[in-house]
Amino acid sequence: MHRSNERDPTPQPRHGVLALSGYALRIAVERGYLVVEDGVADERRSGRFSKITRELKRVVVIGHSGTVSLDALRWLHDVDAAFVQIDNDGTVIAAAGPIGLNDARLRRAQALAVGNGVGFEIACDLIRRKLHAQADVVEPFPTGTTAAQEIRNHAEQLDHAPDLHMVRQTEANAGLCYWNAWRGVPVQFARKDFKRVPTHWQSFGARTSPLTHSPRRAVNPANAMLNYLYAILEAEARLAILAVGCDPGVGVLHSDIQARDSLACDVMETVRPEVDALLLDILTTRSFKKADFFERRDGMCRVMPPTTHQLAETGPRWRNALAPIAEHIAQRFMDTASYNPSPGSRKAIRKPKDRSPSRHRVPTKLTQSRRRVAQEGKPRSNAKPKGTPIPKTCVGCGGPLKQGDRRWCMACWEPQQPESMAKARTVLREQRASGLLTGKKLGERQGDHRRTVAKWNRENERPDPAVFKREIWPKLRSLQVIALVRATGLSYGYCNQIKLGHKTPHPRWWERLNGLV
Repeated sequence: MHRSNERDPTPQPRHGVLALSGYALRIAVERGYLVVEDGVADERRSGRFSKITRELKRVVVIGHSGTVSLDALRWLHDVDAAFVQIDNDGTVIAAAGPIGLNDARLRRAQALAVGNGVGFEIACDLIRRKLHAQADVVEPFPTGTTAAQEIRNHAEQLDHAPDLHMVRQTEANAGLCYWNAWRGVPVQFARKDFKRVPTHWQSFGARTSPLTHSPRRAVNPANAMLNYLYAILEAEARLAILAVGCDPGVGVLHSDIQARDSLACDVMETVRPEVDALLLDILTTRSFKKADFFERRDGMCRVMPPTTHQLAETGPRWRNALAPIAEHIAQRFMDTASYNPSPGSRKAIRKPKDRSPSRHRVPTKLTQSRRRVAQEGKPRSNAKPKGTPIPKTCVGCGGPLKQGDRRWCMACWEPQQPESMAKARTVLREQRASGLLTGKKLGERQGDHRRTVAKWNRENERPDPAVFKREIWPKLRSLQVIALVRATGLSYGYCNQIKLGHKTPHPRWWERLNGLV
């Protein structure tokens, strides 16, 4: 179900996330209800929630203007809901959730992990998985095959990395190849706003901002949205680490820095490519309005509501992706807890006893994996939420679309009908002139088609359909359907299904379709 591009009159949680923004924001408790107020000027919203309804899992505040009472924080604690605050530039200010496992042995083992080699093994594993996932993301790009191979080569170098410095350097070199492949990814704006937006807003561009020489304070919409998604991911990583009983600030890959959750930054590395893939899907399926973004006086680009709310609602997706990683790392730390005796004790000079790693198990509160093993046949409790977090919009005006497989809303499509019909008649005349479309009866055309397909199948080996999905279909998404019709002579509806990825054409058309790009 697609949402309107306008804000809801009353704040409602979606997938368990309640996103709030505006000035003079207020979160308080009145007569046992959680009362929230947000918005700007005449667009103020207000709502209240009862403890009986357990739909609320996250309260995400975007901005820094407003008040949150202590009663409200306790109310959220009582219903096992988390509170997250993200500044307008995408900086995570606060991320607090229910207290998880409280085990001093786990925290001591975490602190010693960098010195005993466990931290190095975890860091290599996280970066290796990240690089392979990045290679899969960029491979469908026009120049992605070369970039993907370079990234995989860097991943293989991790097997011979002597220390963490080399691991960080390898990740940086792979990241340079990765983001260079992203430079030409277009950002689609509504046709009525296309001439009004700056030129550097119309593509992904460089990942590094000229204002800070780092990804922070992005100057175009694509990087600004990516920073927001990373902020949501960082907040969810911190909450996941707290839930398994680890310290978010003591990392194994990122160095210790004041006021930074280094372990949260470590855990989120593996999930970053999933965030990038979601952004790529958003950029290829949505047309934005100029009002969705705002350029400040210094050139920084800000994401505006309701897009910020829709980005915040992706939190459950990252929570599910981070859960097994956080639990795995916590268990790795716990496995070494028995082998870290107190300094100065007699055990320090004796050979440690062999103990099974399963002696001390970290509870799987996030994934419930052990409970599902014990209760086979029950559905997964942490399944990914259905639906698209950011709805598709009209190519003409940027408004919401009620039907996901259309590109125009009714208000913009009706004036286009005469022009579309004229184009269709022109295409039919061209097909008749070229012999693609003749005056034969339908049965004769179908017979010719079957004979042509049978002849091609006898003379050629049928390739794997996955090759088309991986190498050809991603290139077709940027083309108009009419270009596919002219190249193949297939119907407009069937070519539209090919472009959307719902149909795979016969292999005899693959070479011609691949030549269109």
